[in-house]
Amino acid sequence: MKTLTLITTFFLICLQTVAQDFWIPLEPPNPDTEIYCMKSYGEQGLLIGTQFGLYKTLDNGETWILTGFEGLAAKIDINYLNGDIFLGNRDGLFYSNDSGNTWNSSAYQDQGGVRSMILSQENNIFIGNHLAQIVKINYTGTEVEVVFDDNNSGPITSFTQSSEGVLFAGVINFFGYDSGVYRSFDEGDTWEHCWQVPNYVQTLDIDSFGNIYAGCGGGSYIGLYRSSDMGSNWELVKSGVAVYGIAFAPDNAIYIGCS
Repeated sequence: MKTLTLITTFFLICLQTVAQDFWIPLEPPNPDTEIYCMKSYGEQGLLIGTQFGLYKTLDNGETWILTGFEGLAAKIDINYLNGDIFLGNRDGLFYSNDSGNTWNSSAYQDQGGVRSMILSQENNIFIGNHLAQIVKINYTGTEVEVVFDDNNSGPITSFTQSSEGVLFAGVINFFGYDSGVYRSFDEGDTWEHCWQVPNYVQTLDIDSFGNIYAGCGGGSYIGLYRSSDMGSNWELVKSGVAVYGIAFAPDNAIYIGCS
């Protein structure tokens, strides 16, 4: 009996270890699917934005369901408290409060589209559009305000927010030193340039300790950078790669998508 228990325990440990070391490809909704964004959705769920629309799975990708949105789904964010879904594309912002079955248009339409997006802790939506602006939209999508328009045509590529409510925006500027990171201490009403370097910030994220990470995909500051003081100072933690995506595991392991 002791031998059986030992073998069973060893098998379970090995199974958990092996399960972390390989990836299982999932069948996409159709062979031509291009995935632009994704978000977890429940315990076994996932939302993916494609050129054909927004799809969801509730069984870890075994089956896919096309939601009621059938246009380009470029960016998505979710209110995990009530399941509301926000979706952005070149036309504007859309939202659904019934798991994606039906969709409403917001007041933000045909005003520069959506390149990046975040639903803030205060339930405002911030959009980086193709006009290099930051747009603030209230939760119901009825009030639209341009809160930043001073970056000399440098696109806003990404957003993140600290647990204290400080917002950060990553920027690319191909013509000068307006690249880097901007931050806001007043829920996005005003923005300051906290990291002004000739790099191309493609993605931002914050770990559970409050460290901010910036993935740079070009310029002379290529690599992964970290700030432990709310963006005032930055240190290089991974060089030699262009970083386009950052994710944190529950054990604080860091994963980067790079070239």
